This record gives sequence, structure tokens and C-alpha cells, in this order.
Amino acid sequence: MTKFSTRWILAASALVLCQPAAADGLLAIVNPAAQELPSGNWGMAFSGQYFEANDYTSMRHFSDDWRGPYTPREGKNLALSFARADVSAQHESWSVGYFYRQDILLESNRDMTDIVHANKTATPVPLGHTYTPSLAMNGFEAQGVRLDKAFTWHAGRALDAIFGVGASIMNGQRTRMGQAQGNALSTASGYSYDVSLDDADSRKTYPFMPPGEVSGTGYALDLGWRLQWQDGKRLDIAINDLAGEIRWKNLPQTTMTANSATATHDAQGYIAFNPTMSGQNSRVDRTQKLDTKGKAQFHAPLTAGMSVNFGTEWIKDNLFPRLGLKYAAASGINVSADYDARFGTLGLGASWKSAYLAARTQRMNWDQSRGYGVAAGWVLHF
Repeated sequence: MTKFSTRWILAASALVLCQPAAADGLLAIVNPAAQELPSGNWGMAFSGQYFEANDYTSMRHFSDDWRGPYTPREGKNLALSFARADVSAQHESWSVGYFYRQDILLESNRDMTDIVHANKTATPVPLGHTYTPSLAMNGFEAQGVRLDKAFTWHAGRALDAIFGVGASIMNGQRTRMGQAQGNALSTASGYSYDVSLDDADSRKTYPFMPPGEVSGTGYALDLGWRLQWQDGKRLDIAINDLAGEIRWKNLPQTTMTANSATATHDAQGYIAFNPTMSGQNSRVDRTQKLDTKGKAQFHAPLTAGMSVNFGTEWIKDNLFPRLGLKYAAASGINVSADYDARFGTLGLGASWKSAYLAARTQRMNWDQSRGYGVAAGWVLHF
């Protein structure tokens, strides 16, 4: 998995702190309806969140030799990395701040992961097997400023409803987007193949590359709802990047087709030679559409300080259901645990007053874990 400058996010997340509303997610989703402070209050919020996972191999060795268990799904396989860092000033229903974010989503089918696994591990493949590999990637790194506004509605004593909207202006730092598809037949000497590739990478270089500096500017629109019942039940809904894009200039791009058949015969019997590889390297202006992502989570009290929460996050047509428990102790310390059904990660967290720290992993041995993350947060009230 191609990763951007994310390792510093993992380290910084242990030092910076953010609001509890964003503590328990996988996709670094922000709910603008959770930003509101009591009337007359000012606050400063600091945040850091990081999560990466995939369906089929250890994340630690994703870019290396894929050592350890290989566990692909039969249908679509995912690999993803989401990170976010925020600092914001808040006053009542308004919030303004600076953010850094990284979103990467890699979608592939079983044939693609099988081919890559065979190459990574030098494993022989069955002779005569036909593969139809497919791959799609959309990722970016950006920073910018964000403005949030919350609106409150009181429905008597039964329900309080908060609606929030957030708008971001972004400066793109890096991007990688592309698609690949084709077919391949395993033979005694390798593969007989016919594939096509479209790859745009802001860090790509190629021979005789024309001069130019990559730049990107964009925006994003977020919506959020928080419904709070008097009996303690709560429903949080957030949709990020409902509308959003980054417009890149001078972006290096490669379009390519590759065919292992170097000679064929036409209808008249003449030999026609096909190049093994053909394509074009160029600098282009290209608009990257941001994938809409969202979260819906329902919280309900049980008994003696215990509550349950369940819901799902999503991006495109991919769902990430989670189930969790939270315990509020008399000392004011809250502890929580939740399970992510897609990647099998277990999350544990603790909060006190306006601060929290949480971490999750699919295995305690990080060298073998297919997913892990960390988040922390603090809100300073004035």
C-alpha cells in the first residue's frame, strides 16, 4: 500500500488530544453537530486520530514481503489508511480551526491479491488458471482551514436535536489515484496477459519529464446530526465529504496497456506485431473527487453506569459495523471497548473530563496485525 507521511501522525496522536465525539471511529470522520459548547463558553480543542487496515495480510509487512497469514476475501478486498489532526477554537455553536488529513482507499478483487501474494512470496500459481485482476485506488494528503456551525432545536422535554455543518478549504500536499484491470493466464514460463493501467501520482518521475510544480486546491462539505433523548439514548450521524474535490495542476500521469502477445495473424494471414507495452507519460490538470464517507452510531443506557452503542461507518459501498460498551465510574473516569466487524479490531479507550485516549488492534502482536490505530483528545474550556 502506498502510504504518505503518516508515521508522524501515529506518534503525534499520543501527544495531542481531541474531542470525544471522534474517538471511536475508523475513517477519521468528524461530526460538526458535536462541536457545540454551552452558552457563553469558549474552548480550544486538539486532536489526533490514525487507523490503517487491510483484509488479507499484516499491515506491518504490506509494503514488503507479505509474510505471515494470507486471508483474502472472495469478493472485494480492502486496504485503507485514514489519519487526521485538528486544532480549533470554539465559541458556543461556532468552531474554526486548522486540520491535516490523509485518506487512502485501495479496492481490489481476489484475483489481484492472489497475483500480488504469489509474486511477494515467490509462491507458484496453478498452471492454466485464468485471472481477471482489478484494482482501484483513491488517496490524498491535504491541510487547510475549517469552519463549523451547529444549530440546536429543543422538542419539549423529550428530545434535543443538534444539526451541524462544516466547510473546509484544502491545500493538497500529495495524491495517488488510479485504476488497473485486465486478464492473465498462468503458464509454465509466467503469465500470458492483457492489462491496462491509469496511474496519477504527484511524486512520480519519468524520463524527459517536462518541468512543472504539482499543486492542488480543494474544498469539502460535511453534515452532522445529534439526537439526544431525556432517557439517555443518543443517535449520532455524520457525513463527511458530501461534496468535495481537489483540483490538481501539473500532475504526473501514466496511461498504459500491456500485452504479452507480440505477434498475431490478421484475416489475410499476414503477421501483425503488437508492442508488448504502449502508453503515455504526461503532466495533466485533473480533478480528484473525494469519496463520501459517513457514520451512524446509536447509544443506549443499560444499568449501573453501563451503556451500549452500535452502528456502522461507510465509504462508497463499503460498510464497517461496530458494537461497543461503555462504563462510567463514580470517579468520573469512563472506560470503553468496541469491536469492528470488518477487520476484527478490538478498541479500548478511557476518558476523564474533556480528555481521552483510545487504541485498537486486530492482534496484540503488531507484526501480524491486519489493522491498528490510535486516537487521543482534549478540549480546554475557558
